Order: sequence, then C-alpha cells, then structure tokens
Amino acid sequence: MATIGLSDLPPPRLDERSAHLATLRRTIRSFLAFSARVTREAGIGADAYQALLAIQSAGAAGITTSCLAAHLLLKPRATLDLVERLRRAGLVERVRDAADRRRVLVVLSAKGRVVSARLIARHLFEVRRNAPKMVAILMSLSDDATT
Repeated sequence: MATIGLSDLPPPRLDERSAHLATLRRTIRSFLAFSARVTREAGIGADAYQALLAIQSAGAAGITTSCLAAHLLLKPRATLDLVERLRRAGLVERVRDAADRRRVLVVLSAKGRVVSARLIARHLFEVRRNAPKMVAILMSLSDDATT
C-alpha cells in the first residue's frame, strides 16, 4: 500500500485543506445519495444505472461484457450477473457482433434507452445545480496546492 510522505506536502494550512477535502467528500456523497434515490425510484439500483451509462456511452454498437466489467471495476462474473438482471428487466439485450459472430455485445433495449435518458436528464440537472459549488471546492484545493 502506497503511503504519502508528509515531507512531500507543503507545510501549514492542513486544517483548511482537510476542511476542503471534507466538503468535497460530503458533496460527492450527497450526489451519490441523490443518485441512489432516483435510481431506486426508477426501479433499478445504482449499479444498474452505472451499467446503463457505460452501455449508453459505448454507442449503438454496444459493449462487450469484459469492457463493461473494466468500466464498472467489477469482476467478470459479477458483470455477467448484472447484465442478466438488466436483461430480465428488459433494459438490455445481448446480440452477436455483426463483425465477429463469436463476440456477444450488450446493447440498450428500447425500454433501457427510455429509462437511461430519464435518469441521465435528472442526474445532469443535479450536476448543473451543484456545479458552481463543486468547481469552487475543486479550485480551492487546486489553489491550496500552488500556495
């Protein structure tokens, strides 16, 4: 496990920096709590929403489960289980890659695109609402590093 050498840190202002870091962590946790609430209201979990985001960002061609696992920082088996839950919920489909019939891709179903679009819109609204606060926090931490 890597350690941070205290001699590498600039002196003083640790109390101020710790306050900024605490505010940053609280803001992130608040966003994650918001995300958990709205995804639960949509009838899916936060992990399912994260998967829908990754699949959506892969485009119409879809994504392999191994790429999805890497994106979600999950083990392949856990990813397969998640994809199967999403498939049973009607949110994704598994299709053969047209270019390589050996590969199976995960794509959003029509229902998955609707659910994903609604959740993305709600999340973007929340991000935009909190962006000035987040930028200020990040800037304060960035400014601290240069002083």
